Amino acid sequence: MAVATKTRPIVMDLPEVLAVCQHRWVIESANGPPSKGHCKLCGDSRAFSNSMPMESWERKSTAIGRELALMDRIGGY
Repeated sequence: MAVATKTRPIVMDLPEVLAVCQHRWVIESANGPPSKGHCKLCGDSRAFSNSMPMESWERKSTAIGRELALMDRIGGY
């Protein structure tokens, strides 16, 4: 015979929910530098950047250029 049990819902304050939520972000289509997003599980929201700052790209391309020049000098690829 099956025994019916009652479960009590877990009650948490919003900061506790946000601290334990493994967010599943829904992000709007790009429409300017930031896009708004919200978590479909807990409802938290935040802005997401649609691009990287140019200096990040410049530093990376400069480092790659130096590495390629060194490889050219020592004759290895």
